[in-house]
Amino acid sequence: MTTARREAAPLDAVIETRWVFVLLCCYIASQAYTVPLVPVGPWPVWPGLPDIVFGALMVTWSFMKRPAAELSGARRTGVQVMFALTIVCVISYVISTILIANLDTISFGLHQQGPGFGLFEVARMVQFFLLFRVAACVPYTPFRLTVIRKVVTGAFLFICVTVLLTFFDIVPTSAFAPLLPRDQVTAGAWWHYVFNYDNFGLGTISYTHAYVAAQITLFLGLALHLRGGHAWAGNGFLIALGLAAALVTGSRAGLMGVVLIAGVFLLARSPRWLVNFVLVLALAGAAAFVYISSQPPVEGESGALGSIIDHQIDAFRPYEADNLVGRDEIWAGRIDNLNDHPWRWFTGWGFGSSPDTGPALSPHMLPLQIVMELGFGMLLVIALVCAKVLRDIWNRERLDRPFFWMTIALLVSSATQETFYPVPSTGYFLGFFLVALTIVLREGTDPVHAPETAAVPVTASRPAPGRAPEFSV
Repeated sequence: MTTARREAAPLDAVIETRWVFVLLCCYIASQAYTVPLVPVGPWPVWPGLPDIVFGALMVTWSFMKRPAAELSGARRTGVQVMFALTIVCVISYVISTILIANLDTISFGLHQQGPGFGLFEVARMVQFFLLFRVAACVPYTPFRLTVIRKVVTGAFLFICVTVLLTFFDIVPTSAFAPLLPRDQVTAGAWWHYVFNYDNFGLGTISYTHAYVAAQITLFLGLALHLRGGHAWAGNGFLIALGLAAALVTGSRAGLMGVVLIAGVFLLARSPRWLVNFVLVLALAGAAAFVYISSQPPVEGESGALGSIIDHQIDAFRPYEADNLVGRDEIWAGRIDNLNDHPWRWFTGWGFGSSPDTGPALSPHMLPLQIVMELGFGMLLVIALVCAKVLRDIWNRERLDRPFFWMTIALLVSSATQETFYPVPSTGYFLGFFLVALTIVLREGTDPVHAPETAAVPVTASRPAPGRAPEFSV
């Protein structure tokens, strides 16, 4: 009797988590539209579609039977580590930001300064931990993986199309945010999205092109992971579309990330003759594209494509200070700040204190952001966690390991932005990445990524007496 209950437990978990799974798919789909729905409260906390889905997800999870929420293996370890990091951030905020009172202002405002900004970061960390905890308890059967694959692919296509539409001004960004205020003081950073004076392809994601490119990269990596390496034609189309969308976002780090994924896919899944043919064709096409698009129109002004290509080409000249867009001065100022207060190298200024410890509202570098707020010790801890996560992803994935290389690309891009930090400019990215991580680190190996030559004992072809039937939903 005990054995029968143990065998039936996975099927019970699938049944108990069916509505949680549905809402989890809705949360993934909501990552394709992260523009605030209504301007309620200060602009950094304006609610979006992911917030609404998250609320419904938490209510549903609270009514789920506890045995179905039990964790094991890599998921349990991941949840424990995420819980510990969240506690450290909360303690840092309470002690360094509130009790010691390092900061001068107490409002969100246009410049996001004061303890209120740290409270936003704390709320996001708690939200992302709960999201990770819920997603980790969901069993991912082959049928569910098929559903997620379709949701991820559809959301990725939607993002890429809207990015191209907003870049070519076929649909202005203001049309995707009709309820947001047009006043710059009231709208805060979202004013840059509504009017999009930089003419970047922002789609329906964010006022920051780095976040848009990060979403494209994450969706692409997760889609390739779920689709497997056999659908090379469809995967090639997704990569080409991702390259086009990443190009027009204006994010140089984001474009390089998608280029890395494309290079790994091409080298790992294609015969040598096809690699050489595609490289020659791509170089010829790129040369023609640069020449044609950079030709000025009749008015004598550079075209949109020419301007964005010139901007992206600057990524290959990082030695020129102008191409860092002031980041070198920001980094130098932040390091001077730490040198003037040497103990801050070890303790940080407190979680959420970055806007008040300038220059600039943020260091525009993830490692420096962690040191400024949490200290060098936490940077080492987080680096060890990242190394452990990368090792687990490498061991779980098969074929060309797209999610692994996607994570590498995002970590490299964090050298010039706060990709994995809960600040307003990165929106819901960290929570979405944690959900994707639970899918990749799922227990067992799905048929798409299973080794093709794995030997199966003959005696395993028949179910043992009393064993529960296999399930796929």
